[in-house]
Amino acid sequence: SRRAGGLDTYLRAVVRDNALGPGTVALQLAPPGYDASIRDTFAPLAAGGCVVLVERSRLLRAESFADTVAEYGVDTLLSTTPSFLGFLAQSPRAVRRLRSLRLVCSSGESLRPFLAAGGRALVGGRLVNQYGPSECTMTSTRYDVPAAPDTSADIVGTAIDGTVVRLLDPRGREVPDGRTGEVHIGGAGVARGYGGQPGLTADRFPPDPYGPPGTRL
Repeated sequence: SRRAGGLDTYLRAVVRDNALGPGTVALQLAPPGYDASIRDTFAPLAAGGCVVLVERSRLLRAESFADTVAEYGVDTLLSTTPSFLGFLAQSPRAVRRLRSLRLVCSSGESLRPFLAAGGRALVGGRLVNQYGPSECTMTSTRYDVPAAPDTSADIVGTAIDGTVVRLLDPRGREVPDGRTGEVHIGGAGVARGYGGQPGLTADRFPPDPYGPPGTRL
């Protein structure tokens, strides 16, 4: 279960970090019932922008996707995946529309294969790699992919506002820069726990040893 305050903090961060505003026209890509549909729908509206909703079948064919972007003047995709971007890359018409977009946010999978195949050149505007596990409110970190990206590793960037990311060793100690550790995420977006499973919740949501009293990771 999640807290409403975490969602409010998250949507405000999406609006600010992605420079959404009254001129934003975002295409609702995520299926209803999937948490990313909340980002697709409410972040643009919170910024005073527009959300375009069309039949799902129009989004599953590259050519009709391209036609939808052109017809409605879409300039923003907040919830796409590397696989979908790779699918669009096979269609010259869809590639032309990708190059016309101001912002493309990708998440859910490793972006590295798409970038290694030269995919960054297909996105004309900003390309943002988003990362966050299911136990957090959609996104915990974000990375603005440069025009000439490093494809030697998956880069997930830095924590968004209201989120804390710690790299800890097996004893719960922070690891020095350049060393390997396990990602632990805290902040407003962390869920309350697993419904009806207090034991699993206690195991997977430990106290934050470096945070204020009562905070968890």
